[in-house]
Amino acid sequence: MAPPAGTIKVVHRQSLNLPRDNGVGPGAWGNRLSMDSADRRGPPEQQQQQQQQPRQQHELEAAVAALEAEKAALQRDLTRASLERDRALEEARRLADECRLHKQGCTRAEDLVRRMSRDGEGAAATKVRLEDHNRRLLEELR
Repeated sequence: MAPPAGTIKVVHRQSLNLPRDNGVGPGAWGNRLSMDSADRRGPPEQQQQQQQQPRQQHELEAAVAALEAEKAALQRDLTRASLERDRALEEARRLADECRLHKQGCTRAEDLVRRMSRDGEGAAATKVRLEDHNRRLLEELR
C-alpha cells in the first residue's frame, strides 16, 4: 500500500549498510523524521521485516529446492560414472585376458615354426643324403 500523499519516505541507516559513525547521532534529524513517520505507519523496521519475511522464506525454499535438485542430478551423475567405470574395468580385464592368450598363442606358434623349420632343415638334409645315397646306389648298379 502506498503512503498517503505528502508523507516523507524515510531511509534507514541499516538499509544503506553505512558504518555506525556516519555523523548522524541518536538525536539527529534522521531519527526524528523516522519517529514522525513511525507514528503514522507503525515501526518501519517491523513493517519492512514483515513484508520481507514471506519473500525471504520463498527465496530460501526455492534455493533449497534448487540445491536438492542439483544434489539429485549429481547423485545420478555419480551413479552413472560409477557404472561406466565398472564397465571400463571389466572391459580392461577382458582385453588383458585376450592379450595374454594372444601372446601365449604367438609364443606357441613361434615354437611350432622353430620346430618345423628345424624339422624342415632336418628333412632337407635327410633328402639331400637320401638323394646322394640313391645316386651312389644307382652308380653301383650300373
